[in-house]
Amino acid sequence: MSIDGPADMHNTFRKDKGGVGTFGRSFAAYVLLKEMGVQVGVSAVINSVNVTQPERFYRFFRQHFRSFSFTPCFSPIGVNGDLLFPIQPEQYADFFCSVFNLWWKEDNPSVRVRTLYSYVEAAIGKQPYLCSMSNGCWRFLEIDADGTVYPCGRMSGYSGVDLGNLRSTPLDQILTGSRRQEYLSKALRLSDECQECPWLCACHNGCSFHKYLGEGMLAEKTPACEAIRKIMVHIQTRVQETQRALAE
Repeated sequence: MSIDGPADMHNTFRKDKGGVGTFGRSFAAYVLLKEMGVQVGVSAVINSVNVTQPERFYRFFRQHFRSFSFTPCFSPIGVNGDLLFPIQPEQYADFFCSVFNLWWKEDNPSVRVRTLYSYVEAAIGKQPYLCSMSNGCWRFLEIDADGTVYPCGRMSGYSGVDLGNLRSTPLDQILTGSRRQEYLSKALRLSDECQECPWLCACHNGCSFHKYLGEGMLAEKTPACEAIRKIMVHIQTRVQETQRALAE
């Protein structure tokens, strides 16, 4: 379930149709599910509000949850930039490094932050499973209520990326059809620069949604490239510092 931080952070953008913040009901639902013995995953969207308060954000999650993840709210390149909630990649890099420092210093294996864990995996040469880090577009589909099929939930409703409609085309034909193959050829493409990058395993040219230009077109390079490099260098440095300290 989605919780974006303490009440004031969460309620800024997560309101119901009456304009009332949903933090109280969301958190109460989490508590109820835990009491019923249900395993609940918690994820936060990093937006223009909580990105400015990384320490407060982490302390809140650390207090209430043992396992959680977070993901940045970047706008696709070809989408109107007047929205209030998206952030810039460089903002996310600074936020990520600050939260990572708190988590790494704490060194508590019972506090599992999936997002941070995945980047540590990449820093030590393993391939994370997260789709945005592993060229995972081929693993997903999204089906709208009207039967329209999209590459993933993030792409739902965007022009030029629908793969067909179940009302007129069987799913197996959509999976092997020319629309999907054309989309995957764009989404999974790695430039020479990407293939030579030391951080390929942490990026694979990023999430295709962030590269969306409109009308089915994708940018050649993820706008988060430099931010990912900054994050990976920071993590690698901290990991190496810890390794040296343990060896002394």
